[in-house]
Amino acid sequence: MAEGGNSLRDYLKKLGIGTVKENSLEQIEELTRAHLHTFPFELISKYTLAGENIEKRIPTVAEFLERNTQLGWGGNCYVLNGRFIQLLDWLGYDVELVPVEKGHIAIWLSWKGEDYLVDAGYAGPFFEPIPIKTGNWVVETFYETSHFERSEDGGIVWTRVLDGGEPIVTKTLYLRKLTRAEFDFWLQRAYTDIPENRLFRKIEVTWYPNGERHQLMNTKYTVHKQNGEHFEKIFDNREEWIQLIEDKAGISRISTEKALRFLSERGVELF
Repeated sequence: MAEGGNSLRDYLKKLGIGTVKENSLEQIEELTRAHLHTFPFELISKYTLAGENIEKRIPTVAEFLERNTQLGWGGNCYVLNGRFIQLLDWLGYDVELVPVEKGHIAIWLSWKGEDYLVDAGYAGPFFEPIPIKTGNWVVETFYETSHFERSEDGGIVWTRVLDGGEPIVTKTLYLRKLTRAEFDFWLQRAYTDIPENRLFRKIEVTWYPNGERHQLMNTKYTVHKQNGEHFEKIFDNREEWIQLIEDKAGISRISTEKALRFLSERGVELF
């Protein structure tokens, strides 16, 4: 995880954190909230990077910051958690990337003999470290519920459920270090250009201004506020849709237009 201290200090400045306090769970929460506020979870940049090799798809910290400044990019879990863990490691935290099968990676934090889940790279993440308990447990957010259940193979089955009771996705978390081979395999699979790879045939952007959850799933725009208010809109105007992404999520118009061309060439037309 070695990288120059200057880049990592720039990382903190990008998050709006000028002074690093003594390490604590409260500091992890502050960093996680700032990260979610600053860097969107987005699949748009993937379409620009589709023809690049793995080194370009996973940026250095300096490249990560530059891409965000110039293009408004965040990334998927491989980029977001992959860079966030570097910052946490540099600050002296005991952290490892762990597999969340299939296809997701998260951060395992060990703190004073206890284990925690940290995730700045999921479209529906947590704002604070989540204690990993010995049995089954439930975590509530203002827009969904996460159920964690121990499995016979030693994993933790993680099911996300919307407030309305509809399951979104189920994955299995394993508290072991993610291997390089696993990382490379999952990353390559994420970029596999086939119709069956649904994460390479859609637009998804999720961002968190002031703790609210804003998500664009193709043309469907959804906002969840902490007071329980819920807003939804379906866009049928291409220009208004691109402008929303640029103005609200901060992602450059040129990146979004490249993504639309990529999808159109493969028979996916959003407008």
